[in-house]
Amino acid sequence: MQPQDLPEADPNAEPELQFAAALAAAAAVINSSLNFEEVLDQILEQVTRVVPGATYNIMLLEEGVGRIVRWRGYREQNISEQKVRETITHVESYFTFRRMMQTGEPVVIGDTEAYEAWVRKPQRVDHRAYLGVPIRIAGRTEGFININSSRPNRFTSDDAKRLKVFADHAAIALRNAQLYRRTQRYAEELERRVKDRTQALEARTAWSEAVLRSTSDGIIVTDSGGTIIQMNPVAARWLEQALQPADAALLRQAVRSTAQRASESPEEFVDLGGIELELRASPVFEDNPTGNAVVAVHDVTHLRALDRMKSQFISDVSHELRTPITAMLLYTSLLRKSPEDRKASYFASLDEELHRLTRLVEGILHLARIEAGHLELKPQTMDLDLLASTAVTSHAAEAETRGLELRYQSPGHPVIVQADPTWMIRAVNNLMENALLYTHTGGIEVTTAIQDCDGTAYAQLAVTDTGIGIREGEREQLFERFFRGEEARTMQIPGSGLGLPIVEGVVTVHGGSIEVESEEGKGSRFTIRLPLAPTADQGILGRVVPDQQR
Repeated sequence: MQPQDLPEADPNAEPELQFAAALAAAAAVINSSLNFEEVLDQILEQVTRVVPGATYNIMLLEEGVGRIVRWRGYREQNISEQKVRETITHVESYFTFRRMMQTGEPVVIGDTEAYEAWVRKPQRVDHRAYLGVPIRIAGRTEGFININSSRPNRFTSDDAKRLKVFADHAAIALRNAQLYRRTQRYAEELERRVKDRTQALEARTAWSEAVLRSTSDGIIVTDSGGTIIQMNPVAARWLEQALQPADAALLRQAVRSTAQRASESPEEFVDLGGIELELRASPVFEDNPTGNAVVAVHDVTHLRALDRMKSQFISDVSHELRTPITAMLLYTSLLRKSPEDRKASYFASLDEELHRLTRLVEGILHLARIEAGHLELKPQTMDLDLLASTAVTSHAAEAETRGLELRYQSPGHPVIVQADPTWMIRAVNNLMENALLYTHTGGIEVTTAIQDCDGTAYAQLAVTDTGIGIREGEREQLFERFFRGEEARTMQIPGSGLGLPIVEGVVTVHGGSIEVESEEGKGSRFTIRLPLAPTADQGILGRVVPDQQR
C-alpha cells in the first residue's frame, strides 16, 4: 500500500488568498505566544494548508545533529511518534542538508527514484518527492522544514518560495525562543544572585545583630537631634529595666548631649548612683551627611572602683610606711644627741620599728604576688593537724606572757591536705597573731577536723578567741587591704591590716575558703576549709582509720 498525501487545500479557494491567510495565522501566533513548541505547531499547521504533502516535520540542529521537534502526517503513514521523536540525523551524511546549509536556499527533488544522491533506507516505504528549506538566523542554519510526498514531481518552485516564507517565520520564532530562554536564564541567574545576596545580607545582618546582642557595651544610634532611633539589648536593658526612671532620664540626656557633638568624638562619664557609665560618640558616616551618630555606652563601674582602690592603696601604703619611717628617723636623731646610757633603749625601739617596717613591706609584697596570681606554690601532702599543733606550740610563750590560755584540740587522726607548708603556716600564724592581739582575757582555741559540707568532705582548721569581737558593720571589710577596725585604732593595737587579706589570698589559691563568725565583746572564730588530699586512707568522707585499727 502506497502512502497517501494529506488532503489538499480547498480547490475553490484562491491560492494566494489561502497563502496570505496562512501567513497571517502564523504571524499572529508568533506575536501572541512565547511558547516555542506551540508556535512551531501552528507554523506546521499552516504549511499543511498551502503546500500539499504526505509528511511534514521541523528539524532543529545541535552540534551537527538534527532532531525532529514537530511533525505532521506520520501517524497516517503508520510511523509511530516515538520513532519520529527518536530519529537522529547526522546532516553531514545527507547531500540535500549540506546543500541547503551551504546555499541557504530550498531544495526541491521531483523524483527521488531518479535522484542519485537520495539516501534510501531499508524496510521503509520511501517518498517519491521532497521539498526542504533551511531555517536560518543571522546567516547560520539552525534547522530545516521538510516535506515528503508519495507522488513524484509533487512540489514546485512556488511551493519552495512559500515554504521559505514559513521557514523565515520559524526562524523568527526560534530567535524569539532563544531570546526568551536567554532572558529566562538571565532572570534565573539574577534571581539566584539576588537570593544569594539576600542570604549574604541576612547572614551579615544576623552576625551584626549577634555581635550587638553579645557585646557587654550598650550601642545606641541617634538621629541628628540626638533622639534614640535604635539600640542593642544592653542599652535597652539599662534604659527600660535596670535603671530607675530618673537615672534613665539622665542617661538619655547624656546620650543626646554626646550624640550632638559626635563630630568631636566626645567622651562623657555619667554617675548613676552605683553604676558609672562612659559614653563615646562618633558619626555614622565620616562626612556625616545625615547627622546620625553611634553612641557606645560602657560600664566602667568596676574600672573606676579599681582606680579608686589603686589610689586608696597608694594612700594607705604611704601612710603605713610613713609611721615606722618617721619613728626610725626620730630614734636615729635621738641616738646622735643622747648620752650613752640612753642609746640602748633607743636602739631597741629602732630595731622594733625596723622589724615593723620589714613585716609591712613583706606583707605588701606577699599580697601583691597573691593578687597578681604570681604566688609560687610548692604543694605537698601534709597533715593539717600537725601544722596546727606546731603553730600552737610556737605561740605558747607569747600567750603565757599575755596571761591567755592557749588550747589545741586534735581530732585524733591526721587531716591530710595538698598544700604549700610555708604559705599555709604563714596563714595560720596570721590568724593566731590576730587572736593574741585582740584577746585580753580568756583564751584561744585551735581545732582541726574533717567536716562534711553539702556531701563533700573538707579539711577544717578553726581559730577561736574570746577577744573584743568585730562590729557588725565592719565584718564585710575584714579582708580589705589595710582595713583596721575602729576599736583597734582607738586601743592602738599594732598591725598593718594586711594579715587577713594575705590569709584569704593563700586559702583561695589552695582552692579553699575562709569564714568568720563574731559577736562584739565576746570573741571571733575564723574557719579555714581546704580540699582533702585524694588519699585512700581518708575513705569516702576523708576519715582516717587509726593505726591500731588497721
